[in-house]
Amino acid sequence: MQNNYLKLDEIDIKILNLLQKNGKLPIKAVADAISLSQTPVYERIRKMERNGAIQKYVALVNAEVFGKNLIVIMSMSLDKSDLENHPRIVEHLSSLPEVTELYQTSGVYDFILKVLVSNVNEFREFLTTHIANIQGIKDVISHIVLDNIKSSTAIELDSSLVT
Repeated sequence: MQNNYLKLDEIDIKILNLLQKNGKLPIKAVADAISLSQTPVYERIRKMERNGAIQKYVALVNAEVFGKNLIVIMSMSLDKSDLENHPRIVEHLSSLPEVTELYQTSGVYDFILKVLVSNVNEFREFLTTHIANIQGIKDVISHIVLDNIKSSTAIELDSSLVT
């Protein structure tokens, strides 16, 4: 598969793979790992930041340390006869701090939400306070996550992306 958006080479791919594992990796460590000097590595990283290949740097916080022990995946369908409410629903769902991910989807459900709360009682409160009263929602299915088997922010990058 060829990348039609960015011109990346093998070195860029190596840099991105290293930074996906540790975004705080010093330039010197990246340079040493790929056998380049620091200046070209620094310039490549800045270029990838400017062209959007690197979107941002974040700290991945352990939710359990802060008492957010329950992940709920919600599937939501909207009333198709009430289309003017859809933007308002999206805005409302996006504003809820408990909603950590929100996807518009095709198929039976219009949206998939990832909700992070402390416990089932907090989720019940979230449902009754923030979801149940939204006009235009037709159906909601909630799935409580029993075990987080795989969770990753990394995107597999390989030589197929080289232009």
